[in-house]
Amino acid sequence: MRMHTWLLSALVMVAFFTMLAGCDSDDEETAGPAFRISLVASPTTVAAGSNQPVTLTATVLDQEGRRVRSYQQPIAFILDNQALGNLSGISPTTNGVATATFTPGNTVGTVVVTASSDALVPGTVQVDIGPPQVPVRILLTAEPDSVPASSAVPVVLTAMVVDDQDRVVGAYTVPITFSLSNPAAGTLSQVSNTVAGVATALFLPAAIPGAVTITARSGLLTPGTVQVTITSAPPNQAVRLVVLPASTVLPANGFSPVTITATAVDPFGGRAIGFTQTITFTVNDPTLGTLSNATPTTQGQASVIFTASTVPGVAVITASADQVAPSQAIVDTRGITGGPLFLMQGTAFIPQFANVSAGQPVTWLNADPVLIHRVVSDTGLFDSGPLDPGQSFTYPIASTTAGGTRLFFHDPAFGSPGNGVTVGAGMAGGLTVLTPVP
Repeated sequence: MRMHTWLLSALVMVAFFTMLAGCDSDDEETAGPAFRISLVASPTTVAAGSNQPVTLTATVLDQEGRRVRSYQQPIAFILDNQALGNLSGISPTTNGVATATFTPGNTVGTVVVTASSDALVPGTVQVDIGPPQVPVRILLTAEPDSVPASSAVPVVLTAMVVDDQDRVVGAYTVPITFSLSNPAAGTLSQVSNTVAGVATALFLPAAIPGAVTITARSGLLTPGTVQVTITSAPPNQAVRLVVLPASTVLPANGFSPVTITATAVDPFGGRAIGFTQTITFTVNDPTLGTLSNATPTTQGQASVIFTASTVPGVAVITASADQVAPSQAIVDTRGITGGPLFLMQGTAFIPQFANVSAGQPVTWLNADPVLIHRVVSDTGLFDSGPLDPGQSFTYPIASTTAGGTRLFFHDPAFGSPGNGVTVGAGMAGGLTVLTPVP
């Protein structure tokens, strides 16, 4: 009887998993010829003039509704009324999927987007464009909202301009100012431009415990406020890590090492020898090298060995521990043909200017442990999109670019474009193209 029960259970399980396998709509072996396009928009309702992007996703399906991963033909996106907005960022078709972005204009209405390719049945989707949003007030948040006195861990302030339904007003670009109820409580820095209704700033507490109210203002909007509590800092408390060497160059040969040491320091820059918390080392891209022989934290210090792989690139090794600000080391293994490297730290490009040979790549690396950065060409040649700490963006300079050509760039959150002849204001930089690499 037990054997019969076991056999019955086994047969039921086999049938169950067979049914699941048959239900996999993405299984290329079960997909038939490409038949139609399914088009989805997210979101489907936006406000006129909001600049809020709508992501359009077109998926090629067979007659049974299964994705045809082998389909690679271009997919065209068309608006039935181009006065209502514009399309951008149309991607190649990969694994049967293509995407595009719709940005609404200033006119209220309904736009129908059509995705078509060859003889496939086109896909359509409707996007409703409602009345423009009216900015009413500022919502201000602090993360974290409690920090030790003299802490080097910054409080990230985020100010969002919202309407009467607390929806972010994406079209709002007027500057937002931040102020402290007690200026002696700390310092405000790295105030960003207002982008898509959002601005950010950093607050670093002073040595005085207590509470401080931070206010964000812009025009006639109702200001936003948030309270940050500053707690007492224990003696010799570690507030941040310092990593040495901060940057180094290694060949991508698969065996060259560098020892990276992280030291915990107190608010006055001295070594916090009583710090015993575990210091963790991570690398942004494991294909660029390996971390080994990490030591335990002893008298406020720990170390690790980074060994370069045979893959050239820019590795970011981050040292982190609880309740202290992290730090990063940069290891460049791109070699002499790797082109210039710009670090994005705080609200600056380091260096601000560099030379590049025609045919070389240029790399921008977000070496800030906290801020999200972005690099955009002043003339629209490239846009990295948001770069999290440790992420990089590379743009190849065409080998046909004439010597003497100047290319300017900026971070939209902390800078502005120039006039095409000179560098912009704030977080902005430039390149001068030299003769091609022989």
